[in-house]
Amino acid sequence: MSVKPIVELESGWQNVLKTKAIARLHRFLDDESTRESGPLFAHDEYVKYYSMCYDMCTQRTPFNWSDPLYQRHESTCSEYLRETVLPAVQGKGDDGTIFLLKELDHRWDNHLLMSKWMGKFFMYLDRYHVKHHTLDSLGEVGLKLFKTIVFEEIKVTVTNTIIDMINKERKGEVINRDIIKKMIVIYETMGLGELDIYTNDFEQKFLIKSREEFSERSNSWLESDTTPEYMIKAEKALLAESECVKAYLNNSTEPKLLKVVEDELLLKVQNDLLTAPTGCTALLANDKHEDLNRMFNLFNRLENGLQPMADIFKTFVETLGMDLITKRETKFEESDEKQKGEDPEFIRAVLAIHDKNRALVADHFSDHGVFLKALTEAFKVFMNRNVGDHSNAELMVSFCDRLLKPGEKMSDEDISADLQKMVVLLSYLEDKDRFKEIYKNMLSKRLLGQSSASDDLEREMISNMKLDNGATFTSNFEGMMSDMMTCKDKDGEFSKRKYEAHLKKSMKEGEEMPTMELNCQVLTGGNWPSEGKQLETLNIPDEMQQAVESFKQFYFGCQESRKLAFNFYQGNATVKGTFGEGKKKKTYDMSVSTLQASALALFGDGAALDYGEVKSKLGINDDVARPLLHSLSCGKYKVLMKTPMSKKIKETDNFRANHKFSSPQHKFKIKMASFQKSHDAGAVDDSRKHHIEAAIVRIMKSRKTLGHAELVAEVMQQCGNLFKPMPRQIKTSIGDLIGREYLERDEELANTYNYLA
Repeated sequence: MSVKPIVELESGWQNVLKTKAIARLHRFLDDESTRESGPLFAHDEYVKYYSMCYDMCTQRTPFNWSDPLYQRHESTCSEYLRETVLPAVQGKGDDGTIFLLKELDHRWDNHLLMSKWMGKFFMYLDRYHVKHHTLDSLGEVGLKLFKTIVFEEIKVTVTNTIIDMINKERKGEVINRDIIKKMIVIYETMGLGELDIYTNDFEQKFLIKSREEFSERSNSWLESDTTPEYMIKAEKALLAESECVKAYLNNSTEPKLLKVVEDELLLKVQNDLLTAPTGCTALLANDKHEDLNRMFNLFNRLENGLQPMADIFKTFVETLGMDLITKRETKFEESDEKQKGEDPEFIRAVLAIHDKNRALVADHFSDHGVFLKALTEAFKVFMNRNVGDHSNAELMVSFCDRLLKPGEKMSDEDISADLQKMVVLLSYLEDKDRFKEIYKNMLSKRLLGQSSASDDLEREMISNMKLDNGATFTSNFEGMMSDMMTCKDKDGEFSKRKYEAHLKKSMKEGEEMPTMELNCQVLTGGNWPSEGKQLETLNIPDEMQQAVESFKQFYFGCQESRKLAFNFYQGNATVKGTFGEGKKKKTYDMSVSTLQASALALFGDGAALDYGEVKSKLGINDDVARPLLHSLSCGKYKVLMKTPMSKKIKETDNFRANHKFSSPQHKFKIKMASFQKSHDAGAVDDSRKHHIEAAIVRIMKSRKTLGHAELVAEVMQQCGNLFKPMPRQIKTSIGDLIGREYLERDEELANTYNYLA
């Protein structure tokens, strides 16, 4: 059996590995002219050198040369880097030009090639010796040597050169991006799997220099450019820096670099940009939507960066609204005209402001919450600023009333859209309960007077209010609509058909049907307004009274346990009137209210009555009598003659039928000015008191014990969706509840209340 000869260390190293394999590798790296196509080492050559290393590492001790070869591999790489590579790159780095980067790139490629072949020659060391002794791999050794010997010596110059090139590109020059990308790879590789080297030796200095660069740019742009021009440049700069990172820097740099650019171009000069003459207010005033969208996108990059812009937007919208209020105040001051409870031009102007700015928030501010809040707060300021004798709640309800009555030259779709907008405006009102009370009155007049253009639109409006304000807010409205549906049911319990059947059944033999036709609408009292109660005792004509009594008998025959009250204020009638003498006699069908019909009945036989007699016979007061007699004697259709003639009703006036009255119309309606207020302020105040007390009891029942300040705050929060209670009102309600023994004052803790179960 043949024994394999022992390979001595110096023999194997000097005669084979160093002089043949490594020397040839160095010559190949140093002289590019000697390079030929094809592999550097043929397969047989590579196997010979690998086998030599294998044999030297597998011999028995003391002839196992693994550790010496590992050391000589390291010293060989170190020597080559120190004597060949370092002088080469240092010679290119004196002026800090791109030649240094190109030389470093060339030497780095050579180093990777050398490490590759050295790793192949000494592969056995990596497989066994390195693992067994927990040493650095041959590749790691090569990288650490390159870092220590070469990279550490030139990194400052390389970093400065890269930064200079990037700054040149920022100024519009064309640079070699590929070489920068290769340099960044070297920084990343030097970290051996970590980015510490890249971060500490390049990125930190790069960010500092970038901050200086963009600080200078910001100052220059502020001096020379308008806000829109500045923002365009800032937008381009941010985009360019993002592309720069993607092109040749590590991705982890992007958020840090953009933060630097944002700080210098946006954050530090935000107030200057927003408040400049060409800033946010000017852009809003001139409808510069593209610039506003750019401003939004830029400041949205900053933490809380949109709030200053939203504050300006709020002030702008608030100013628009207050200008409308001021304009309205001026109109009243300069005019002696009596103020009306409607102002559609004002409401239209408010809607126009809202539509425009709501669309701006949606289309160009991405419906961002901070701008929605700003819009809401701005509208709350001027929507709760009342002008003149009528509140904005009254004006809004009157506007809705116009939309829901016939005569508006608008499609149902347009009316529906406007009603939806009115619900949005309602959300800005603090006194929603006042709007509710007024709307209930107007709705009752439309329903009972059959002056609503569309039941579908009425229900849609109620549904929208319910969606925004809750079921409690619209419960009365829904009840009123339900009552009207019941009244329209021909087979309903109190329908006209059943009433007429009752009359026929109750008539004695030979009796004729009453000449007066009565049509009653039976409504649920709790759903409808309580105004007009002073007319429940109106002295109506005997014919009317007989019809009323007949209906009462019919009603109580069906429902004995219920209460029935007639509201003559809401009633209407068709009265036939004959005027003129002889051939000039003409008969007219006059559509009038029940009150007007009762008054006309007093003058049926040519009677002449003075003001006091009319008031006495009807059983009404001055507040009712004056508008009543004015409508019949001073309006468009003067069916009564007043003496002396004037446009005002006085207590000394006398009245009689106007036999000279004539009209080209056979049928007409005599309108009468309403003597009812739009709502009962006392009822609203009472309702608020109940809401406050209910809120206090709910809170105290849950909390048992609570301080005064905390209780007031919670009550204001709970009631805020319907109205804004005053602290004084809450304090009064607390006192009332203490008196009624719902609460008690704590004996030990001042300003603290206890709930009494």
